[in-house]
Amino acid sequence: MKPTIHVYFDVVSPYSWIAFETSCRYSRRWSVDFRFVPAFIAGIMQATGNSSPLRLPVRKNYMVKDIERVAHHFQVPLKINDNTFTAVLEKGSLEAQRLLTAIAVRSMTGVDPSNSVFSSPPGGLLETVARRLWLRIWSTGEDITTDDNLRTVLQESLITVNQIDALLTEKASTSVKKALRSNTESALALGAFGLPIFHVECNGQSNMIFGSDRLPIIADLVGEQYLGPLKELSAFQSDLK
Repeated sequence: MKPTIHVYFDVVSPYSWIAFETSCRYSRRWSVDFRFVPAFIAGIMQATGNSSPLRLPVRKNYMVKDIERVAHHFQVPLKINDNTFTAVLEKGSLEAQRLLTAIAVRSMTGVDPSNSVFSSPPGGLLETVARRLWLRIWSTGEDITTDDNLRTVLQESLITVNQIDALLTEKASTSVKKALRSNTESALALGAFGLPIFHVECNGQSNMIFGSDRLPIIADLVGEQYLGPLKELSAFQSDLK
């Protein structure tokens, strides 16, 4: 059986974006089953007593510089803009994460949810929509909290009007709200105190790895080779300057 890596993420987290993009790339190089798991970082922070680094001036100043370096290294168009801090600290990502969870739930047809988290593999609708959400909040500084803006994201993802209407309805359903809560509780049970985390299962061993820069360690755990940022597989064609 192939190793499995569940990548828990929230689009309000810039480092989750790095983990997400590198996981997409490595899913094309490693013999590993990657699965993306939407979770709610604010719930994790509250449950663990953690706080966003953006609320601490020294960490915030460092993070702004670090994001620029990391984004360039991994060729991800991640930028701090005038709306970033409002989006992260005040508006949050609950509606966006519920939408992504609705997509994940749809991809779980035929899977017993009692034995799994609600997740989706690379290459599907969840990848497309999540990337567009990150682009809005962390690149162009646009809103991701209203149904109108989420509808725009879904339209840009080239799905039908009926599919869009259905997903927006499902997003508000009790079952999807419970699914997102379940994913978040699963992350907490693994020991998460923030996002992203990787849940690595290989050869009967289970490991929780925190952080977007841990793929070299994960490579060791799954018996694969770390090959750097794999810029040639980037979803973004132009180099960041």
